[in-house]
Amino acid sequence: MLGEMRNRSGGPNWALRVLAVVLALLLAGPLTLLVLQGALRVADRAF
Repeated sequence: MLGEMRNRSGGPNWALRVLAVVLALLLAGPLTLLVLQGALRVADRAF
C-alpha cells in the first residue's frame, strides 16, 4: 500500500499531494477562526 503512494523517485505521487493539500485546508479553516476570535476578544478587552 505504501509503495502505491510513492512515485518512481520515492516522493509522494499526485494523489497523495492532493490529499495533503485538502487536509491542510480543512484544518486551516477552523484554526484561523479560533485565532481571529481570540484576537477579537483581546481587542475588546483592550478597548
